[in-house]
Amino acid sequence: MLSNGEKASPVPFEKAVEGHSWVKGALMVGVGRSQTGLILQTGLILEPCPQHAQLDFERFIDHIWTCIEDANQLLPSHGKVWRSMVAVANPNKPFKRSPKGSIMRQATYQLYHEKISSLYRKPDLPVNTSDGNTNGWLSPRGTKRKA
Repeated sequence: MLSNGEKASPVPFEKAVEGHSWVKGALMVGVGRSQTGLILQTGLILEPCPQHAQLDFERFIDHIWTCIEDANQLLPSHGKVWRSMVAVANPNKPFKRSPKGSIMRQATYQLYHEKISSLYRKPDLPVNTSDGNTNGWLSPRGTKRKA
């Protein structure tokens, strides 16, 4: 449940994103927050070189973004995941899984607590308008974002 009392069911969204061949696991976050976010576990090896890390992250997100947009159609407007709220899991810190292979949500939230917190510390966190119109994104200070 988001901080405004709205609900968004994560499982159908996560399963839709996990349908992409480059995604090993998808975990929607946002309980008690104003916006949903997403942490992705990939089976790919992203470039370990620090000077190329952001480039590889962007290429990965570019490649799977259509899948995330399609999965967003399963969510109400207040629950949609924006591109700025997507993070990639550390390959050395795999999601916690049950013996059946399901993601153990609470244990993985704890494992990725710092990464989740960093998603919400971004300076231009989009704020959903009541009608779900993304053209009206506002900065946290209430001013319109520049395109």
